[in-house]
Amino acid sequence: MTTPDFLPSEGELSFTQARAVLRDYLEVIEEVLRSLQVELSAEEEARVRAQAPADPSLSDAMVKIYQMRRRDEVKRAFQFTYRSFIVIVASTLEVQARTFCDALLTHKKQSDRWTDLGGSNALDRLNKCACELGGLVKPADQFWLAAKSLEQIRDCIVHANGEVTGSRNETNLRAIVNQVPGYGIDAEGSIILDEAIGRHAIVVFSSLFYHLYEHAELPGILLPTGPGSTA
Repeated sequence: MTTPDFLPSEGELSFTQARAVLRDYLEVIEEVLRSLQVELSAEEEARVRAQAPADPSLSDAMVKIYQMRRRDEVKRAFQFTYRSFIVIVASTLEVQARTFCDALLTHKKQSDRWTDLGGSNALDRLNKCACELGGLVKPADQFWLAAKSLEQIRDCIVHANGEVTGSRNETNLRAIVNQVPGYGIDAEGSIILDEAIGRHAIVVFSSLFYHLYEHAELPGILLPTGPGSTA
């Protein structure tokens, strides 16, 4: 009799799919952002100058205005896109945390479920489930603290429109500048993000759940057997 083959647990399969979707989505938005034209083309500049052909100084000023407007539009596009991506990663983390916790608590024969856990945010609830109720080894501080930082960045984007001064986590948000790749605060106190934040967010998300599933050792799914199988 052959040994049955197993797929990973349903939770692990869900996590792997979510991670793949996030990576694919990030590649798409990075490609779109790279295609944005920051500088006016020669044809665009010529069209602007044609609006004031008899006054070179006026046409020069108009070109500068249009160029500044274009750069501002591209800058806003970058910020909107990466802010949105951080919110998506945080939402995906919460969904996967719920999936993991319900699977772990069922496996451990605990009566509690995700909706029974206390905590003001997904990471607090995940920590209570995995480490307190489930008895798992807590992920390394570097990943846990990185996840907390991303969660606070997400909260500021969602609840304070990215304005650090209006966030309840202002002290922490300022303290993690130069610690979180792709994250900063501009002179006006607004969060600014660049392409490094997307890759960093996926690494943190992946590392956190790889650790949890490795230590949870949830039962896998029996592979279906073929017609001639002796399993």
